[in-house]
Amino acid sequence: MSEVAHHNIPAVDMINATSRLQLEASEVRSNKPNWGSYYRSKMIQEDDYTLVTNYENAKSKEERDTVIAANDSNGQLAKTMANLITQVAKDQNVRYVLTLFDDMLQEDKSRVEIFHRAAARQKRTAFSQYLGILQRQDNFIVNQMSSIIAKLACFGVSRMEGQDLQYYFSFLKEQLKNSTTNDYMNTTARCLQMMLRHDEYRHEFVDSDGVQTLVTALNGKTNFQLQYQLIFSVWCLTFNAEIAKKAPSLGIITALGDILSESTKEKVIRIILASFVNILNKVEEREIKREAALQMVQCKTLKTLELMDAKKYDDPDLEDDVKFLTEELTVSVHDLSSYDEYYSEVRSGRLQWSPVHKSEKFWRENASKFNDKQFEVVKILIKLLESSHDPLILCVAAHDIGEYVRHYPRGKTVVEQYQGKSAVMRLLTAEDPNVRYHALLAVQKLMVHNWEYLGKQLDSDAQKDSMSSIIEKPAEVTQSIHELIHTLKGQIKNASTNDSVNTTVRSIQTLLRQDVHRREFVEADGVQTLVAGLTGSTNFQLQYQLIFALWCLTFNPEIAKKAPSFGVIQVLGDILSESTKEKVIRIILATFANILNKCDDNEIKRLAALQMVQCKTLKTLELIDAKKFDDPDLEEDIKFLTEELTLSVHDLSSYDEYYSEVRTGRLTWSPVHKSEKFWRENASKLNEKQFEVVKILIKLLETSKDPTILCVAAHDIGEYVRHYPRGKTVIEQYQGKAAVMKLLSAEDPNVRYHALLAVQKLMVHNWEYLGKQLGTESQGEPVAAK
Repeated sequence: MSEVAHHNIPAVDMINATSRLQLEASEVRSNKPNWGSYYRSKMIQEDDYTLVTNYENAKSKEERDTVIAANDSNGQLAKTMANLITQVAKDQNVRYVLTLFDDMLQEDKSRVEIFHRAAARQKRTAFSQYLGILQRQDNFIVNQMSSIIAKLACFGVSRMEGQDLQYYFSFLKEQLKNSTTNDYMNTTARCLQMMLRHDEYRHEFVDSDGVQTLVTALNGKTNFQLQYQLIFSVWCLTFNAEIAKKAPSLGIITALGDILSESTKEKVIRIILASFVNILNKVEEREIKREAALQMVQCKTLKTLELMDAKKYDDPDLEDDVKFLTEELTVSVHDLSSYDEYYSEVRSGRLQWSPVHKSEKFWRENASKFNDKQFEVVKILIKLLESSHDPLILCVAAHDIGEYVRHYPRGKTVVEQYQGKSAVMRLLTAEDPNVRYHALLAVQKLMVHNWEYLGKQLDSDAQKDSMSSIIEKPAEVTQSIHELIHTLKGQIKNASTNDSVNTTVRSIQTLLRQDVHRREFVEADGVQTLVAGLTGSTNFQLQYQLIFALWCLTFNPEIAKKAPSFGVIQVLGDILSESTKEKVIRIILATFANILNKCDDNEIKRLAALQMVQCKTLKTLELIDAKKFDDPDLEEDIKFLTEELTLSVHDLSSYDEYYSEVRTGRLTWSPVHKSEKFWRENASKLNEKQFEVVKILIKLLETSKDPTILCVAAHDIGEYVRHYPRGKTVIEQYQGKAAVMKLLSAEDPNVRYHALLAVQKLMVHNWEYLGKQLGTESQGEPVAAK
């Protein structure tokens, strides 16, 4: 306390700051309660009535001291104040009692010991019975009580501690957080000033995150007086050496530096400089002291000091502070390294595109220093990624994480360990496009090794499949694959900008260049996601990027085999039939060639070829061949595909055609569906491969929204059981009957009609009789099964 008192900053600024509470208190004092009425109504005791009226009638401090002395030893004064505060019903009269109480302590600070002695006799603290008043609804009562509690805690020798202190600091912090709606902020700040003048309270305040609350309040919109009071509290804290050491990491210097660079109030300037002097004087560790000085330099404090020195203030203390700070900060600038500057910026939490972030030389020389002090810088960057809402800070932090692992590859493990990878991945869906861009670059750097190669690949439009070992081990990137797919799904669903989707797909392309990651991508529903993107995409560049990713997948024979069942061929065939872009045509034909080349299963290969034929690929190839592209690779793909597809057409049976159509899921009223000969010869084939065709038809009935597909699927289920009666059991086993029954209430009348026919076929044996029934306009109830 003596430290603060001896500094040439007037205490009156702390005690008598004009506030709403003081203005209202003047009016409260003039509205004395009718204590006689309370006494006659037996709402207060005789002892309480006698004491309060005697105290009110006392004309001087000496007379008031006499009244207090007569009621000290027996504890009556403390008892009466507590009784009146808790037993008087009207808020107006409680206001009066609290104002009387506050004036009593303000007039003579030693009077607080009367209340501490009385509480000690009852084996409790003087604060315990008053802290609950802080929860009252009347703001004047709450803040007047807070002022009294601060005086009880500070004026005497007894100190608040333990749960009482924690509770009170929690209350003050909540009041500070509501700075925009709290009309009594000056009173809150004054209470905090009083508390923090005492070193016993400073650590508890810091440990309860009080400094962060103060800094947040300072960063908000505050008037000059409140700003001064809050900075006064910060200044009080800096008298504690341990707290002064934490100033660089708590954001104190940057908050004060911002105010200093803009303030024109001498009082504010004086208290900020005094705080800066305290910090540099109290810190003994050379490294921390240097960091604090660097943060002051970054806040342009030297320029402010230069301007102040030119004004020649008539104040020796202020002149000493200006001289001391100028010397300290000048020395720190002369001895400044780029890493010192970077470290100071990161610790401040205020990242910006200062030159060091983009300096290749800086990262080459300093990336390993991020491991110092148990990876302190890495942890701060990750925390900023997780908590900041500033796009600039997020961009720079993501960039720096990427550069760290690029120049220190083992840092990937560190970033992963502290959940940095997840933090970066989440930013792939950020609203700000710049944040998404820098997050994507960071993700790529977290996953690849060969940076020169990556740069070339990302800048190239015509890319070939690469077997280079550029990606990490699969176990290390599985999570990233899932997260990238999840990100892409969200972007497609929410119709994100083409830039954001393109950047995500490029990252996926980088992964799929290495075969070891392709299976994981497929197992994570990656193909379905790419197909969904193509189905809804009209942008040429995005279309190309998505097809390129599919092309990468088809270099794996096992994945190429699955192409017919994934719907890849159909969606690429549709695009091929309409596209005029050579780049898109080239990549689709290369993908088709891969599928047929890589697949060593003749049956699946034939199915793939049939799907391509159904997409009218032969006609498209004929048109493309007529254009005579000057590209040997493209000519070879055209020649190869033409030969393969022509051969498949010559050897095509009606069941092959039907099977291929069902596998695509795109059912239409092609001739085979209505052919009696087809069903008579082929119905039993629907049992092959563990009833594969039957299962697909049932799945279409359950999931499709297309009326045509539902009509054809229901029709085919009916024809299957009509020509293969034992198929009823199969349909029942795979819930096909239930699926058909549900369609009886479909909105589309055609769907209802074909569902009804299928239900009847599932329930009867006498098909000739059924045919006659269906052929009449007047139909009775469906014929029951025998």
